[in-house]
Amino acid sequence: MFNFKGLIQSVGIVLLITILFSFFIGFFNIGSIPIIILVQFFITNALIGLLAPFKNIQTPYTAAFLGSITLTVINYVVAYFIFNIYVLANPAQISNNLLLSTSVALITALFSKEFIIGKLRKDYV
Repeated sequence: MFNFKGLIQSVGIVLLITILFSFFIGFFNIGSIPIIILVQFFITNALIGLLAPFKNIQTPYTAAFLGSITLTVINYVVAYFIFNIYVLANPAQISNNLLLSTSVALITALFSKEFIIGKLRKDYV
């Protein structure tokens, strides 16, 4: 059974960690913008891939997929409406971003499901 509350909690935790990570990057004034964006992208999507299966034990891949799509849509909405960046102008770039974000989240969910959650279940059986 899919746990929607667990998905919302996972997305909230990931957003909080991303905001804190961004604050520390800005506080220490790290220079290279493309590298910072790439690291933040992988941290955000890897975290949703790790946290969503813990909140949704029965449907870990669906939770990771929906969490990744949710974070990407939130990113587009904030970039378009808050910062006036026209991210919706290039459909190919949107497709590539959705594909990459869901791929990273699902690969991380596979890792967390097989190794972390699997080992936790073996310890308590």
